[in-house]
Amino acid sequence: MELKRLYKEDVAGNLLSKDGQVLTRKMMMLVDKEGRPILDGKGMPMMSSVFFMEDGNSAPPVQIGVQVNRAGGSQHFKPTFIATALQQGWGSMAGGKFTIHNTGGDDVVYTVTQIPGHYCCHCDESPDGEKAARLHVKSHPDLSPDLQNPAGYVKQNYFNCVKEN
Repeated sequence: MELKRLYKEDVAGNLLSKDGQVLTRKMMMLVDKEGRPILDGKGMPMMSSVFFMEDGNSAPPVQIGVQVNRAGGSQHFKPTFIATALQQGWGSMAGGKFTIHNTGGDDVVYTVTQIPGHYCCHCDESPDGEKAARLHVKSHPDLSPDLQNPAGYVKQNYFNCVKEN
């Protein structure tokens, strides 16, 4: 999935804070608690955008929506992604569907086929919690059909979704 975040701007195209102040962007090197640069996989320092108001305090720009540039047929959405979409208003969830409200076109609708939780590798049932999953798996006499999950159950930390449109 490829999303472009859209932000609140003034007439000159400057990003604005929640209270309407113009923000200035500065690139900052990410450092650990000892002040050493955090490196990416290629050994280069990782950088991040930080936005500052005129008084020198940092503030995030106001996100007003998203533009969906590309959407895959099936997606694994992390709970934090869904929560951000719901909180910022560019996503909604109802009736087993997660909708991304596309500012640049038609909404993109996904059917939620599985929610985060524990799932049996034998029958795909979703026991309530790890203890229940262990007890449930004992009802299946065979070894786990999933070699990557020999316990016979898997803990899933994402929403499994299939695109409708």
